[in-house]
Amino acid sequence: MMVWYSTRSFLVFTGYARHVGEVVSTSSLNSNLDGVMTAQTPDTVFGTNASAYRLRSVTQVLALGISRAANDHSSLNLAVDRLLAHADGGNNYYASMLSMSYVHAF
Repeated sequence: MMVWYSTRSFLVFTGYARHVGEVVSTSSLNSNLDGVMTAQTPDTVFGTNASAYRLRSVTQVLALGISRAANDHSSLNLAVDRLLAHADGGNNYYASMLSMSYVHAF
């Protein structure tokens, strides 16, 4: 995490994470997955034709957030993360996540 701006009650931050390993996903199997899956099993939660599978991947997460002190013991936090997963066989996954939290320290 890198802090870009900070006062006693306000903070702006960015973050970056990189993971080299595997991702797990579920879909109906297609030709893009042949020969690149490292594991596969039926996943009936998402329908009778769905399968959960693993792929080797390089995943990166970019984060941007703000934190505002509510008082001496708590803060309100808002962040957005962008996930970029580049997996074998040209199977790429992208997602954005928005999170908001209230943190209180006793």
